[in-house]
Amino acid sequence: TDANGLDEIRRPRNSARADLTYLFASGRGTATLSALYNGEMRDTAFQINSYAFGFPSTTAVRTTLDDYWLVNAAASYKVMPGVELFGRVENLLNEKYYEIYGFGTAGIAGFAGVKLTLGGDEASTFTRR
Repeated sequence: TDANGLDEIRRPRNSARADLTYLFASGRGTATLSALYNGEMRDTAFQINSYAFGFPSTTAVRTTLDDYWLVNAAASYKVMPGVELFGRVENLLNEKYYEIYGFGTAGIAGFAGVKLTLGGDEASTFTRR
């Protein structure tokens, strides 16, 4: 709570996260599924009361942001020493949620790429069969 005894804004009372990772191809590949829960949060919204000379007169009011679940998935595979393919999908269920009142968050999004590692000891720990 804050100095006035009110719940802190943007601080959920309850939150949790769980990750499940599967290794395959003798550890060269990984697949991860993550679930994140964020409980209800209090926030401050601004209510427009009237306009004077084109400028709004506002009052700060407390509001409650809904709880939400986020599910993310990621995978990677080491093709050869120093070369890794990866991909991830964030907000897999396309959840619509707010972390700050009035500011929406991204929907489902996917990312993919290649990670190159130059030099180092990775080549000595990678064995081909």
